[in-house]
Amino acid sequence: MNNKLLFVLVFFLGVSFFVVLQSRDVFAANLELLTPEEANRLHLTDTDIREELPFSAKTRSLSIGPKINFKTPPTRQDPDGITLVEMRENSQLSIDFLKTQAEVDMNSLDVEAKKGLFSVSLTDRLKPYIHGNKLEANKIKIPPGQFTVIIRIADRIGTFTEKAYRFLVQR
Repeated sequence: MNNKLLFVLVFFLGVSFFVVLQSRDVFAANLELLTPEEANRLHLTDTDIREELPFSAKTRSLSIGPKINFKTPPTRQDPDGITLVEMRENSQLSIDFLKTQAEVDMNSLDVEAKKGLFSVSLTDRLKPYIHGNKLEANKIKIPPGQFTVIIRIADRIGTFTEKAYRFLVQR
């Protein structure tokens, strides 16, 4: 009788653990990185992009802080030196934060979408998808458009890296 009870208990715990692990993917599939209203305010027009160039160029400087490495989606540089992140409305997002001088302090991670003086913090929305020194969300919902996203991260000795990315989101 005790063996049957133990078997049932272990089976129940195993199934519960599996359900919890699977639910992370369900939540990731429903991660709304920007609401449609926020996207309307943050969407960059061609004029906005031309006016933004001096700001973006400033954030291209080399940093001795942690390295931000996009695994998915891949990035590329445009002719003006701006890092482009091309994705679809429902895309995987996978970023590694790599140590340079000291261990990465993931509690310092700050992610915001910005247009002029208007900005929206994305940090709290992304925190559940931090695993070690990685940010991994299987699918994120983001309306189509062009958006500036700024990522800031520090290491344990306080050295920061700040980088602006232009997210190009297609249907």
